[in-house]
Amino acid sequence: MASEVPAPTGTLRHSDAEALAADLRDLMDRGPVQVDLSGLDGLDFGPLQVLLAAAATAARRGVAFDIVAPAGGALALALTAHALDGVLALRDSRPTLPEKTE
Repeated sequence: MASEVPAPTGTLRHSDAEALAADLRDLMDRGPVQVDLSGLDGLDFGPLQVLLAAAATAARRGVAFDIVAPAGGALALALTAHALDGVLALRDSRPTLPEKTE
């Protein structure tokens, strides 16, 4: 079964980075991960680094890692501000993740 979908809202601050990293590691250990960031108003660099690292780890592990974030939203703006356009694949809506295989 696909992992539950974390969907933080408001602003992800530097102080949220450690908890976000722990949540993503836990989810990745259980199967495909989808993170819904469409409700974000802002994103500090710490949580952005966590998302970049989690995406790279998922790719190395062969785990699906999907980020839902609208074009022009907080994540897209943060990626642009840090010259990271195109580094993360973003979706405007939630696709269905594949089921975990044993």
